[in-house]
Amino acid sequence: MTDDPDAPELYTKTAITLFSALFSTIFGAALLMSNMKTMGRSSSRFLVLAFGVVYTAIIIFTNEKIGTNSSLVTVFNLVGAVILTEIFWNHQLGKELKHRKKKIWKPLIISIIITIPFILALIYG
Repeated sequence: MTDDPDAPELYTKTAITLFSALFSTIFGAALLMSNMKTMGRSSSRFLVLAFGVVYTAIIIFTNEKIGTNSSLVTVFNLVGAVILTEIFWNHQLGKELKHRKKKIWKPLIISIIITIPFILALIYG
């Protein structure tokens, strides 16, 4: 990271990891897709989206079939985050990319709003 005002403003690898762990890999993928758009890597965005959707679907399917607990789901989401940050980010954006830290408030609020109905369905459904 850098304070250089000319450097691009991107969501950090830490933000992508936290969103993946707390919400799901698809949320981390959305942040990385935003970064790729900012960096003009639009063609790579589809790969990240496809990975996020397929990986999240696999986690949901596995959870339904074997009844995993939330701790194991979090571990799977962290593995997804590592794939996003250490494979997709490093390959598509560069491991040593200098960038400014983009604020996470807007995606955090959106993620919470999207997640609340699912949590309520689990509690009351």
